[in-house]
Formats: sequence, C-alpha cells, structure tokens
Amino acid sequence: MVPEKLVPERKSLAPRHGMVGTASDWNYKAFWNVCIFILLIELSERLCYYTIAGSQEFFLEQLNYTVQQSAGLNAAFTTLCYLWPLVGGYIADAKLGRYTTIIWFTTLYVIGIGICALAARPGHHRSGTWYMIGAMGFVAIGCGGIKPNISNFGADQYDVSTEVGRRSQEAFYTEFYVAINAGALVSYSCMTTICSDGGPGIPRKWGYFAAYSFGGVCMAISMVIFIWRSRVYTHKPPGGNIFESVLTHLSSAARAGSTKGIAVCAGVPLTLLGILSTVVASYFPGGWSVFAAVVLGSGLTAVGWGCSGDLSWVRSANRTDRVLRRRETADFLRILPTLITASLSFNALFNCSSFWYQQQAC
Repeated sequence: MVPEKLVPERKSLAPRHGMVGTASDWNYKAFWNVCIFILLIELSERLCYYTIAGSQEFFLEQLNYTVQQSAGLNAAFTTLCYLWPLVGGYIADAKLGRYTTIIWFTTLYVIGIGICALAARPGHHRSGTWYMIGAMGFVAIGCGGIKPNISNFGADQYDVSTEVGRRSQEAFYTEFYVAINAGALVSYSCMTTICSDGGPGIPRKWGYFAAYSFGGVCMAISMVIFIWRSRVYTHKPPGGNIFESVLTHLSSAARAGSTKGIAVCAGVPLTLLGILSTVVASYFPGGWSVFAAVVLGSGLTAVGWGCSGDLSWVRSANRTDRVLRRRETADFLRILPTLITASLSFNALFNCSSFWYQQQAC
C-alpha cells in the first residue's frame, strides 16, 4: 500500500470503460462498475456507527454507569467522531491521498468494532475498559479517516469537465446519502434492538456481542471488496493542505497587526481546546465542565467576531500560498460562523431529543 502520489492518475471513468450514451446509462454503468464498492464502505460504516451510538448508553448503564455518565460518554463519543475528521482530512489532502487514508483508517475501524464486540461478551469477559478503548479510540479514529474522504473519493471518479460527468456526480451524491440513511435505518430499526433484547436465535445476554460482531463483519467484507476493486478507481494525488494554507494567511495577517486576525488565531485553538475539554469532562465532571464551557465560549466568540463584517484584513497577509488564495480564505472565513452556529444548534437539539426519546422508549 503506497501513498497516492505514487499512483498515476487516470483520466476518467468514461474513456476507461467506454461508457457512452445518455447520462442515465453512463451513471448506471459507473455505479455498478465502481461506485457501489465505495458506497459499501459508507453504508457499513454508518451501520456500525449508529449501532454503537444507539446502544452505547444502555450498555454502559449495564456496567453500572449512571444515566448522566452514560449520556456524557455517549456525547463524548459523538464529539470524537466529529473531531477526528479534521485529522483524517489533513492526512488525505497533505500526505497519503484519499484512497490510502480510507484503507488505513478503515482497518482501525474494523479493529475497534472487533474490540467492542469482544468486550461485550456476557459474564466475566464483559469489560468497560476495553469497550472504551475500542469505541472511543479505534472506532472514533477510524471514523475520522472515512467520514471526510469517502464521499470526495467517490466524486473523484467522475470527469466533471463534461456535462454527463457533472450530472452523474450529482447522482452519486444522492446515492451516497441513500447509503447513509440505509445504514442508519438498519442499525436503529434492527441492530440496536438486538443489542438490548436479542433476536431470533440470539439470547438477550449475547445481543451486544452479536450486533457488534455483525457490524464488524460487514465492515471487514466491505473493506476487502473495496481493496479488490482498487484497480478501477481514479486515484488523485494529494492536492495540498488547505488547513495549513488558511493558517498561513491568518498568521500573516495577525503578524501584520490585524486585530481580527489575532482574534481568529487565538479563537481556533481555544475552540479546539474547549471541545477536547468537553470530552474530558465526560470522564471527570465538575470543574472540567465549567472550564470547558468558558474556554469553548471564549473561542467561539473570538472566531465569530473575527470572521464577521468586513474581511479585508485577510488581504493584509503578506504571505502567499500555492494551494489557496487570500480571497478564497476570506470566503471560507465568511461562512464559518454560520456553519459553526448551525452545526452546534442542530447537534445539540438532535442529541438531546435522541437521548431522552431512547430513555423514555426503553
């Protein structure tokens, strides 16, 4: 397995497979020849993720965690799964490329779900420590490499210089979200029920082990098929580190004396520290919760103020970058407060309603 910068880039799917005709015909052939094997990874990953996320609180309660502790750890798991993609995206864009990154992180994911399954065996084998290592460690990290790259890798398979390619790529995104919802549907309608109550031929005490093992097997099979079809994929080399480009412009503007530049440069690490502190607070409630709230609030305030209003201060950056232009950095910063606010608001409401719905249902 080698970084993708050593793998020659193919031109497109159409000339390689002779896919001519209408956009519908082209997309049909592209889907069954290439993209279905990419979507299998996403479907299996979402099935595993929602099975763990949907059953984790009740599993921890069986290990004598309180309701509040279980909810906090479940929220921490979700936070880590949304935080690690920053690292996974960086590795793919700057180092290994998307295909290689997906393979390595999927391997970690399979190891993690396997550890969770073994830790969920009934009797004296059941271990909260190993379960945390598998879920909070391997699964969360694995999610961080798959989540930011799998959809983009699928989109890479289409030649968007043609109208057929653009329309087929749009169809792929629809298929991608169908795979996400299919995985979520199976996990919440079937797998979480098996976890708590067992199923046909599965005793209740073996429910968690059976559900996690099934998810792990699905993930492993999907990875093997994904690797098997690697020769037909379009492999694009790493395109450069976007994060480093943004930080280059921000730090340059801050050194030039921009107050808003300084605020954003200070707010970003404070926000990340605040998010990590919320994870720590789930293990050690009390003072850590207050610290996390203060740091996170300060970081978000600084970033929000720095990215609001006139962003001409970005142009005061005297350093150029080959990956990203200053205007593109300004466009990114302009929408950042909206993205953060919408994401925090939605996830806060969704996670709260989801937790109490499950508590009342069970």
